[in-house]
Amino acid sequence: MRRPAPILLLPVFLLLSALVAIPLAAAGPGAIQKQSESLGPGEVAVYVVQLAAGETLYAHAVGTGGNLDPKLGVAGADFVAQGLRSALDGAMREAIDAGRDPMIAIEQLWEQGFLTWDDDGGGGQAAALQFRAPAAGVYRLAVTGGVAETRQTFGEFELLAGIDAPEVLTGEATPSGEPFLVLDAEASNLGAGTQEITGELTPEMPSARYPVRELNPGDTLYVRAEATSGDLAPILQLQTYSGKRVRTANVAGKARTAQLEYTTSDAAAGYTLVISAAAGEERATSGGYRLLVGRNDPAALTGEATPTETQILQLPIVVDVGINLEKIINVNEQDEYFTAVFGLMMDWQDPALAFNPDECGCSQKVLTVDEFEAYAVELGARWPDFEIYNQQGEAFPQQSFVRLLPDGSAVYFQRMTADFTVDFNFRRYPLDTQDFTMRLDMLYPIDRYVLRSLESYNDLNDNLGEDEFIIDGFTTGVSEVKTTTGMTVSSFDFRFSAPRHLDYYIFQIFVPVLLIILVSWVTFFLKDYQMRIEVASANLLLFIAFSFSLSDNYPRLGYLTFLDAVMAATFVITAAVVIYNVLMRRLEATGQLAKVERIDDIMDWVYPVLYIGGFILLYFVFMHTGAG
Repeated sequence: MRRPAPILLLPVFLLLSALVAIPLAAAGPGAIQKQSESLGPGEVAVYVVQLAAGETLYAHAVGTGGNLDPKLGVAGADFVAQGLRSALDGAMREAIDAGRDPMIAIEQLWEQGFLTWDDDGGGGQAAALQFRAPAAGVYRLAVTGGVAETRQTFGEFELLAGIDAPEVLTGEATPSGEPFLVLDAEASNLGAGTQEITGELTPEMPSARYPVRELNPGDTLYVRAEATSGDLAPILQLQTYSGKRVRTANVAGKARTAQLEYTTSDAAAGYTLVISAAAGEERATSGGYRLLVGRNDPAALTGEATPTETQILQLPIVVDVGINLEKIINVNEQDEYFTAVFGLMMDWQDPALAFNPDECGCSQKVLTVDEFEAYAVELGARWPDFEIYNQQGEAFPQQSFVRLLPDGSAVYFQRMTADFTVDFNFRRYPLDTQDFTMRLDMLYPIDRYVLRSLESYNDLNDNLGEDEFIIDGFTTGVSEVKTTTGMTVSSFDFRFSAPRHLDYYIFQIFVPVLLIILVSWVTFFLKDYQMRIEVASANLLLFIAFSFSLSDNYPRLGYLTFLDAVMAATFVITAAVVIYNVLMRRLEATGQLAKVERIDDIMDWVYPVLYIGGFILLYFVFMHTGAG
C-alpha cells in the first residue's frame, strides 16, 4: 500500500490547524463579547484571548448576584488560577506577621502576577481595564472576587470584553462581531475542588445528612469516608430529592472506609449525601469520621486531595441565638405560667442572602421582619425561622428588625412580651426553688440550621421587677430534640432557677403559727383546767380563721406541700390540746388530781418536743427525700 505524498497531506493539516485555531483567533477591531459566570469564594474564571500586536483589550465586569466585588486581571498564556489563592493567602499572612498593611501586600502581588489589573475602575464595585498587546499572542483574562481579603465576595458576574472597543468601559456596549473569548476550564478553578468535613456518629445520632449543592452536567462527585476513632464502619448513600439511592458504598459495613463516585448527565439539584454507622454484632458501630468530597477531583477517593474552599456540601448554617430577659411582669402560680419582656437576637451568615451594595448604594440593609421574609422569598432563600416551644398564647412584639450585610450576614432582633408555661413543683412550698425556661426550637432540621449560644447577648436585667422570687443567675444550653413529626431540630434553652423570698412567709405565716403554738403551750402551766379548755378552744378557732385567710394564696394542687403539712400538723396538735385539756378536766372532776398532775408534768415538755420533732421530720421528708 502506497503512503500518500507529504505534499498531499498539507491541505488536510492546514484545515485541521484552522479548525483548532478558531476559538483563539482574533476577532478583529470592534468585536464585543458578553460572558456570564458564577464564582464561589476563592474561585477564578480564566478566559483565553488572542491579540495581535497593538490591539487593545477592553474589559468591564460587574457583579449581578450575591455580593460579588469583581476584580479583573490580564496575564500571560501560562497563567493558571490554582496558584493565585495560595500566593495571596501567603502574602496576606506575611504582611500581617510583619506588621504591614496586608491590602498593600495584595496589591503588590497583583502587580507582579498580572500585566495589568483593576478592582473598582468601572464605577462602584465594577472593575474595568484596558490592555494594549505589546506583541501578538495568547493572553488570559481573569475574573475573581475578593480573594484572600478579610471580606470574601461571591456570586454571579457579567463580563463585557471588546477589542479596540473603548465603549466597553461604560458597561453598556452591545455585543458584536465574532466570539474571541474562551473559558479555559483547566486554568480556572470553577466547580472543582475538595471539601473536608469531620464529625462523629453516636448511638443517639447514628447518621448525618449533607445536602449537595447543585451540580452541572458532566460533573463527577468523588466521596471518601474513613473512620478516625471508635469502631465505626461508615456506610455512604447518595440520594435524590425523593430519597432514591443512586450510589451506595460499604453497605455490608465490613470496612473502615467507603468510597463512591457519581457523574451527572444533567444539572442535578436536591441530592443528599448520607453517612451512617453500620450495625455491629451486638450494637451499632460508632466513632469519629473524616469525609472528603471532591467535585471533579478524583484525588478525593484516595484521601490525598488538598481541601479547598469549594463548597460542595451544604453544611448546616450556625445561628448564634441569645435572650436578654428585661422584666418579669407576672408569675401566675395557679395557671402555671410567667409573663416576661425580653429581647431575642439571632446572628448568622447565609450566602443566599448576599447582595451587591452597588444596588442600593448602602453598606447594609435594615428591614422589618415582614420585609425580610419577602426579601428571602424573592431570592428563593430560607431564613432560620423558629418557634418558642413553651410560649402560651400570642406574643406581643414591640420592636423588631433584621440588619443584613452584603456577604449575607444577618442579625435578627425582636423585643416582645409573651407568656411562658412552667412546670411548677410545689412539694417544698414555700421553701421551694422553681425552674423557669424559655425554649426556642428551629422549624428546619439540623442539616439546615444549628443553634449556638450568643454569650455576648444572653443576660438578666438587674431590676427584673419580680418580688416573690430571687433571680440572680441563668444558664443556657443547646440540644437536639425530635418534633412530633419525627424531625430532629436544634433547640436553645434559656433557664434560671429561683428560690422564694421568705420574708413574707416568715412574718405572715410562720410567726403567727409559732405564736399559736406558744399560746397553746403556755396553757399547760395553768392549773385551772376549765380556763385551759376555753383558751385552747379559742386558740383552735383562731387557727381555723387564720387558715381560711391564707387559703386564697395557696396554689390549688392534688398533692401535699411542706406548708400544707406544717399547717395540718399544727391544726391536729392544737385540736389535740383541746381534747387533752378536756380529759384532764374530767380526771380532775373524778378526784384523780395526783394522776392529773403527774401527766401534766410530763406533757409540759413533751408538747414542745413533739412539735420540734414533728417539724424536723416534715423538713427531712420534704427537703431531703426528693418528695415529688
